[in-house]
Order: sequence, then C-alpha cells, then structure tokens
Amino acid sequence: MRPKHLKVMHFNTQSMVSAFDELLLTIKQYLFDMISMSETWLKDNPLLLNHEFRSRNSIRGGGVGAYMNETLTFKRRSDIEAKEPDLEHLWLEFPKRISHTDVPPCPLVSDHDAVYATINIKVTRFQTRHKFVRNLKSFDESSFVDDFKTLLFAASFGVRNLKSFDESSFVDDFKTLPFAASFGVSDPDEELEILSSLIKECIVRHAPLKLTKVTRPPAPWLKDPAIAELKEQRDRLRSAARARKNNKETWEKFRAVRNRLKELIKSTKRNFMERMLSSKKSKEVWTVIHRILHPSPQRITMQPDKLNNFFASTAERTIGINADHVDDYASIIKFIQSLPANIENGFQIRTVTLKEVIHELRNIRSDCSTGPDNIPAKMIKMVADYLGSPLTDVINTCIKNLYFPSAWKLARICAIPKGNQIKSEKDFRPISILPVLSKVYERLIFHQLSVFIDKNYVLNSNISAYRKGQSTTTVLQAIRDDIVKAMKRSEVTMMLLAGFSKAFDTICFRNLITKMSKLGFSRDFLIWTLNYVMHRKQFVQIDDTCSEVNPFPSKGFPIEE
Repeated sequence: MRPKHLKVMHFNTQSMVSAFDELLLTIKQYLFDMISMSETWLKDNPLLLNHEFRSRNSIRGGGVGAYMNETLTFKRRSDIEAKEPDLEHLWLEFPKRISHTDVPPCPLVSDHDAVYATINIKVTRFQTRHKFVRNLKSFDESSFVDDFKTLLFAASFGVRNLKSFDESSFVDDFKTLPFAASFGVSDPDEELEILSSLIKECIVRHAPLKLTKVTRPPAPWLKDPAIAELKEQRDRLRSAARARKNNKETWEKFRAVRNRLKELIKSTKRNFMERMLSSKKSKEVWTVIHRILHPSPQRITMQPDKLNNFFASTAERTIGINADHVDDYASIIKFIQSLPANIENGFQIRTVTLKEVIHELRNIRSDCSTGPDNIPAKMIKMVADYLGSPLTDVINTCIKNLYFPSAWKLARICAIPKGNQIKSEKDFRPISILPVLSKVYERLIFHQLSVFIDKNYVLNSNISAYRKGQSTTTVLQAIRDDIVKAMKRSEVTMMLLAGFSKAFDTICFRNLITKMSKLGFSRDFLIWTLNYVMHRKQFVQIDDTCSEVNPFPSKGFPIEE
C-alpha cells in the first residue's frame, strides 16, 4: 500500500467488546487511517472510542462500524444507507484530499526544498479542542510557516524517574545535608526556603523529574510479558503467511497463535479485574473503577486562567461582594486587639516537640498528590527521622511569630468535571493540593485544638465533625436510634434537613474571629488563625499547563479535599 493512499484495515471482530483489547494493540503498532469492522455485536457504548457504526437494534450479532483517524475529514452518507435499510452497510464520503500546491516564500529555505501542499485534513466534525504551547522560545529561526500540517501534542506530565532509585542511597545522602544553614534564621519564610531547597536538590539527584506523555486510557494487563511474546510470534507468523499465501501450515500456525493471544488477553484482564476488585482497600477498588473501567470520556479544553478566575471569585458570585467590600488584614488585626485579653484557661498555641513532628511525618499519606513544591510525601516518609529536627525548628519559629509561611499558602488547583456534559466553568469542582510539609504543621495545631475542645466541651455534643472517634456515620446511627425509639413509642418523627451552599467559601473572617473569641481562644491564637486563612494564593493546572497565580479572596476558608 503506497503512503499517499488511505491506510485501511478490515477487522472481523465477532463481538467488539471482547476484541477491543486486541484492537488497541493493533492501533498502537500500525498507523491506519481507517479501521472498518464487521460482526461488531455492538450497541451504543459510551466507554469505547468515538466511532461510526450501524447496529442491529433487535437482533443479536451483526453490525458494521468504522474508526477514523481524527485528522481526516469525512461525511457519513446516511441518504445512501436509507435506500436499502435492510442491508448492513455503512457509507463514508471523503472529499478531495489535495486542493492545490505552492512554494511559500521563506528567506531561510530554498524554493526547491520546501514544496507546499494544502491538504484537506483539518478536523471539522469533531468537537473543538485546544492545545497549549508552553515554550515558544524553542523556535530558533527568524520565521516559520505553520501551513504544512496541524501539530497535535499529547498531554505530558512530570513524574519521578524511579527506575534507578535506591532508597538507602537517598537516605544516606539526605543525612549529610547541611541543615545547620537553616537553624537560627529569624525569618520563617527564609528558613523554610533554605530547608525546602536542600530537600528538593537531594530528591532531584536521586529521582529527577521526567516528562511522560499520556495518549490512551491505562490497560495494565497488556504489559504482561507473555502477551508481548505472543504478540511478536503472531506478527512474525502473519508476515510469513502473507509471504507464502498458499502455505496452509503457516496460516494454521498463525491462527493458532492469534487465538491463543486473544484468550490470554481475556484471561489476563479477567484475573487483573478480579484481583483488584476483590481488594479489601476501598481506595484501590475505586482507583480501578475510575481510571480503568470508567475513565474520563473527555479531556478538559478550557483555559486554566479562565477557570482560576472563576474559582477565585466564588464568594463574589455567591454573596454578591467583591474585594472592595471586605475587611483587610490590618483592620481585622485592630479588631482582634480590641477584644478582651487572653482569658484564664483559654487556648494558647504552644511550640511542638521533635517526637511530635517525627510522628506526623511518619503518618503522612504516601498516596496523596504532590503539592506545588514538588516534594513527594513518599520520599518525606523515608527520611522522617532526619527531617524531624530542622522541620521542628521551622514550625516553632512560625509558632513564636504567630505565622503561617507564605510558601505553604500556595495551592495547586485540579479541576475535576462534575459530569460528562461540560459547558461552562460551573461544571468543574476545584480540588486544592497543598505542600506536604504544610500538612504536618496543620496536623500539629489540630491536635492541640482537639484536646482543648474535648477537655472544655467547646462543641455541642451533637456535632461530630472533626472530633476523634466520630463521623457522619455516628450521626446517622444516632438519627436511626432516635427514629426507632419514637416508633416504639408510637410517635411520629419529623426531620428538617438544611444544606448551606458554598459554606466554607463564604465564611466572614471577622465573624469567625468573634465567635472563636467567645469560645475561649486567646488573642494570640486568633492572630495566628487570621494569618493562616488570609493572603493565600492558587493556580489551576490542566495537564502540563498552569494558569497565573491568583490571590485567594478575603472570604472563605482553605479546605483541601
């Protein structure tokens, strides 16, 4: 088949659902323009790739379909299909592929070296998608022409290269870091910057970041070495069979290996699913469901800056205020100073011990996403015993200054679609990813708060949120018990449920400070709380593209999901 012609393959699937994995293997190896299929046995299935097909709506079996390269323009001729509705046929019309040729003027290239052709391969029938170019400085020439073809780039992500990573070498290197350079620094931000730089430089030496492209949904069962070996045998036998068309023995060997490959793919996939879905860890089960069984059907094409501005203006849209109508930091500090002095037995934030910090470092969730500082939690846990001392000094410096570091106030926002139909910014849910070391600081303060609240009965007994040993499950159990008791007494139960829209996004800081003061929190802790919630910043990341950093509004409370 000559390259200038369409590359077409016909596939007798005998059930598209069962043969989909083999189709993926074929697509990865051969760059076909069109893959036609018969015996698809297929109904409308949103989990498969975009395709044109015609099914038997009332009969099992049959069905024809076709996958098209998205760079091709085509039109389905339903008018021809309608003339013979009883036949299983699919008609696709391709316009003329080349309209004219020319040589574009370019001072750097000879007219004989760059022949220009306008090729009609623009995508017109698919939904418009945006591709973001991050580094325009890579174009070294004084001019370039983009009329030759449309360039499509797969999304790339920075991941740690762990192929040659050795944990013992990493720990030994970490132990020798000059952490003494951060001790004694009076400025919390400067001390944290020194510590973070030492940590990141050590991580890069042992596990540098590399860019990896994501082009298709994951299919981990296809990585089985036995599948790869059979696939190579199948390809060799297919080439040999085509070279010797009349050799029945070669064709029989090819068919036998092909059938074994199909069965192996099915059994490997089935075993993988059974093993993962039978896991006692619900997180692993949901990971398989979301990433493999039901991956996101469409990619996010919205501009990150547009989403970031939308997320940052939640309070303004919800309650109708803007930055000019909220209290600034200085005015709220002045308000705190006007409150009653620190009361006896009131909550006072205290410095933390080395043992407490190491305990929190060891208990960090290692499966959480990496924050904007690119320090992975998994590696922090490896060196918890050696990081504890410098981190304790940083945290205690912050506590003494009633301060929360600016670097720990920067959040990376991941936009998660709420459903399959994405039409505007409101169809996304923002997920805030914070630096991993900031969580250690937060947990240490939370433990102090929890002890004070439980000891002094600050919260109502019916409130279960953020209390040890309680959750929404205990609330539901209490409601169920009350209803059962009422039924036994022949009483009628009435329940009033209220939901507060954007509750955490619209908290007024002045009102929060006032209520905390009445509950017995000291003025020093109120100042720390105000510093914690204000002057935060965020940016939205979509694939490998990030928005500008926007200041968080002076409304709402920082919540990480």
